[in-house]
Amino acid sequence: MNQPPPPHSHQAAPPACGLSIASLVLGIISFMGGAVLLIPPLLAVIFGHISLSKMKADSAIGGKGLAITGLILGYLAIICLLGFLAIFIGFAALAGSSMTELQDLQELEQILPGEENLIPVD
Repeated sequence: MNQPPPPHSHQAAPPACGLSIASLVLGIISFMGGAVLLIPPLLAVIFGHISLSKMKADSAIGGKGLAITGLILGYLAIICLLGFLAIFIGFAALAGSSMTELQDLQELEQILPGEENLIPVD
């Protein structure tokens, strides 16, 4: 009457590719602020693509989710870094043009000393 439980048919997951794990770790590091160096997100993307290509060639290698997550985090970090650079360059250009306009007004004031209120006051 008492029968032993059926054997488990659960198969172990294939071992994760080391490059997948490296891609995930570098993606997390780059997304958490390491993108300032630009090297961690680039390595996360490179390692993620290499590991995915290895997985296509050999189905016994696992870690596809790790590689994809590393890729996504790496690409997001690169996009954020490029966005911050664009904003920084825009503000630097804006500040440079404002300083040039102020210098031009000061030079004009020196050329025309009798004229008042050349520099507008808000």
